[in-house]
Amino acid sequence: MDSQSIIIGIVIAFICCIPFAIFSFIKRKQKQQLINNLNDVATKNNASITEFEIFNKSVIAIDKENLLAFFIKDDKPTIVDLKNTTHCFININKKPIKNSKKEIISTIDICFSQTSKNEYMFRVYNEEIDPPLSGETIFSNKWINTFNKQIKRIAA
Repeated sequence: MDSQSIIIGIVIAFICCIPFAIFSFIKRKQKQQLINNLNDVATKNNASITEFEIFNKSVIAIDKENLLAFFIKDDKPTIVDLKNTTHCFININKKPIKNSKKEIISTIDICFSQTSKNEYMFRVYNEEIDPPLSGETIFSNKWINTFNKQIKRIAA
């Protein structure tokens, strides 16, 4: 009787662990796919990634030698030449909640102002598509500081 109970317990524990193992495998595969996409984009632009970070289903990176910023979200790469950039800033758009005086964040963008008056942006968060906010402003501010350090280094 005791050995049957132990076997049933082990089988139930194994069945409970399977979803976690599958989820972990899928996340690892998605992360590797993002890294591969980033490396492909960098190679096509004769760049080498010196620093990168994966956040949700996007990846952001910088090539400190060639001064390029990369952002890939939904398999759509955006590349910004930091040599032609005057500064980088965060743009947070808010919209009001119905029947309330409060507002919610609708989008978070990392924006680049360039000497040619062009503006580029990395859409880090869109409340219509992305899951609820979970650190996007901290993530954005960290990368804005990284990009601005490189921009100031160029200007010096």
